[in-house]
Amino acid sequence: METKEMEQIYQRVATILNEMIPEPWIKIYLYAEVGEDGRQVFFYYYPERKSEPVYNLEITKYYGSDQQAFEELEDDLYDCFTELWNEFEQQKQEKWTNLTFTLDHTGDINIEYSYENLSEVDSYKQQIIWEYKNLGIIADGPRPKEIIDKFLAKSKE
Repeated sequence: METKEMEQIYQRVATILNEMIPEPWIKIYLYAEVGEDGRQVFFYYYPERKSEPVYNLEITKYYGSDQQAFEELEDDLYDCFTELWNEFEQQKQEKWTNLTFTLDHTGDINIEYSYENLSEVDSYKQQIIWEYKNLGIIADGPRPKEIIDKFLAKSKE
C-alpha cells in the first residue's frame, strides 16, 4: 500500500534528479539499495537526441556541474531512499532491499521493488547485472563480460 508520504518521496526524488541532470532528458533509470549495513544509489539517464545513456558519476566530469552542489543533491537522494525504506517499516510492510526507479520526461514514475537477500552479493556484480538487464549495457573488460555470461547461463537454467 502506498502512502501519502511515499508519494511525496517519489516526487522529491523526481525533483532532485531533474536538478542533478544538466540537460534535457528522455528517461532516467535509477538503482537504490538500502539496508542496515549501508546504502547505494546510482542512475543513468538518456539525453534528448542521444542514444547512449549518461552515468550519474559522469555528470560533473563532462558537464562542468558544481561538484559541491551535485554532492548535496546526491546526499538528498540517498536520504529520500532511506526515508522510503523507513516508511515501509512504519507501515508494517516488508522492507525492500533494492529497487529500480524509472522516470520519463512526462513525469511517469515506475518502481520495481526487490526483496532478495543481498548480504552475500558482490555490489559490483549487482551493478553490472542491473546495467545489463535495464539498459543493455555491458561494461568494457573481461570481468563484466564474464559476469554477464554467468548471469545469462544461470537465467537459462
